[in-house]
Amino acid sequence: MTFRLRSRKIAAATGILVVVGIGGGVAYAYPPGTDLTVAASATSPATPGGQSTVTVTVGAVDPTCSTRISIDGVDVAIIPPGQTTTTVQIAGTQGRHRVRARNTGCQNGDNEKARADFTILTGAAFSPQGATVQKNKNAKFDLSGLAPVDATVTVSAVRSGGGSTVLPDEDTVDRRGNAKVKFKFPQNGTWVLTATINGTEVAHTTVTVTG
Repeated sequence: MTFRLRSRKIAAATGILVVVGIGGGVAYAYPPGTDLTVAASATSPATPGGQSTVTVTVGAVDPTCSTRISIDGVDVAIIPPGQTTTTVQIAGTQGRHRVRARNTGCQNGDNEKARADFTILTGAAFSPQGATVQKNKNAKFDLSGLAPVDATVTVSAVRSGGGSTVLPDEDTVDRRGNAKVKFKFPQNGTWVLTATINGTEVAHTTVTVTG
């Protein structure tokens, strides 16, 4: 989705956690014709309810300017002239967040600004409708804390000890980092579900099938 203020700002992406954002303001692009960019990436909180470390990087900045950084509408840092990176701590709330950068104190003016989105992951755990589901009935699973947006997440289900098998299910990661899958288990027992994106495991859980 493209956002316009007075002109387009393209926020460069850094790593898989960053979703490209668009901003505006071009009166003093530096170098001429090159707009200010901003990107951010975040770590997962070490404990539930803990803090995430966010690394913010700006580019094409007039070296006479400071750059004011805000996240989700709250000012969190000012990057001094000549520097391009800062690290801040924020509440590790799962989902998408927005970082904004704006030049300030410039010799040539301070109208440059840009914005970008990034995602905080909180373990990408998924849970069924309770720890026990019924055999031969649809069981739905909600996945969360996934990235990148629009990636395909594939979930496989394997019965512990062997026996029946089911085909994998998949979904597309939405803008909030969520996805949904469902299975119909043909045999009682403990089933292990594993979610992968591009071949990398992002979550797993177990479910007991009865009935």
